[in-house]
Amino acid sequence: MVASYLFHGLRAIERACPPPLLAAVVWPGLATLGIAEACGSLGRQYRRRMARVHGVRPGLWESWRHAVDRLSMRLVCLWPERFLVNPWRSRLSITGLDEVRDRLTAGTPVVFAVLHFGELILLHSVLRAHGIPVASLAVTGDRRYRDRSEAVAEAAGGLRDVPRRFMRDTGLRQAYCFLRSGGCLLIACDLSSTHSVDIPTDLGTVRLTTGAFKMAGMAGACVVPVILWQERRWRFGLACGSPLDPSDGSTDAVKRIAEACVAHWVPVIKRYPEQYPYLDNRIWTPALEHGTTSPA
Repeated sequence: MVASYLFHGLRAIERACPPPLLAAVVWPGLATLGIAEACGSLGRQYRRRMARVHGVRPGLWESWRHAVDRLSMRLVCLWPERFLVNPWRSRLSITGLDEVRDRLTAGTPVVFAVLHFGELILLHSVLRAHGIPVASLAVTGDRRYRDRSEAVAEAAGGLRDVPRRFMRDTGLRQAYCFLRSGGCLLIACDLSSTHSVDIPTDLGTVRLTTGAFKMAGMAGACVVPVILWQERRWRFGLACGSPLDPSDGSTDAVKRIAEACVAHWVPVIKRYPEQYPYLDNRIWTPALEHGTTSPA
């Protein structure tokens, strides 16, 4: 009940306030939550990750700023359909989505290959708000705040009858049938798996699970690498790569698609490494000279 009131209350405030005024209204709450996050386990993980990437361990002040930015990105998940109209439309730059629409119009299913970069809930909801019939392949169960956000997005995109997500452990067959029928699946490729491929980059070696690419090949779907990032507070970019034709399931074909996806993601990760929590773990193993992640 409280969560519902909070959700609708924040949405009402957003509709009444332009973004600069809204930022001032929510600032005390974000600042307070940011202090708690910066001093907790998430803040410690962020400082260790940035020390490994840049060679300099950020202090509590920098951790707090990162926490506030992350929380502000999570906040806009409450109104994904607002990115269809100004002033929020001007705060989201989208590239490559028209090519995806062309493939869907031609009857080709699409697998969106993603990383756990930025805010996946926002990416999923924005795609659905723009009328892309995408469902996610999820590990965890439903979350109420996620369901509320996606409900308003699918209403804006006319997708009330399109499934929101399938579970990896119980819904793979349903997800495959949905894809074969001409739908879209959003699948994170940076999860632990026994079926994976290692791709070397100048950021280190990334280990991607190959399930998304193999499912795309079996369903006759193209693979589209996509990534959403926050350039600065409440200014976003969303980039869809060129559609990659279905693979034949061979090792070489899967590796070729994985390399193309990584090539699409890496420039954004270089610019905003703080938005990728998996940059320094068993999924993406850095082999970095300090400073190589700075944008050129």
